[in-house]
Amino acid sequence: MNRNVVFANAVKLPERVAVYVPGTCGVDAITDTSAWTDAAAAALSEMFGGATVVEASGCWMSDAAGLVKEPVKIVYAYGSPEDIEAHADDLRDLAERIKSALNQEAVSVEYRGALYLV
Repeated sequence: MNRNVVFANAVKLPERVAVYVPGTCGVDAITDTSAWTDAAAAALSEMFGGATVVEASGCWMSDAAGLVKEPVKIVYAYGSPEDIEAHADDLRDLAERIKSALNQEAVSVEYRGALYLV
């Protein structure tokens, strides 16, 4: 199998960046965070030309509440490394706004196989 497949007349977007939108306010109060999912999708679409939203379940250990399981929306896009790095401040600011609005300890941004807790 040729791992270096080239698709004629195709644009290659080699890197993925994702913002994880929590489904809770605070530690475990399930709430409608669809406005933040929409905001993240719009922001990534403006930055990179499009975005995809997938539903997931996130888990983490809270000192106060123990195991917290919550719905999460992963909003991701693909772009060139240069484009993604050029928008690093915008991505961090988006994560900070979501974190503040939803009273979170952190909001995750995934890039190049690493998870950044903003």
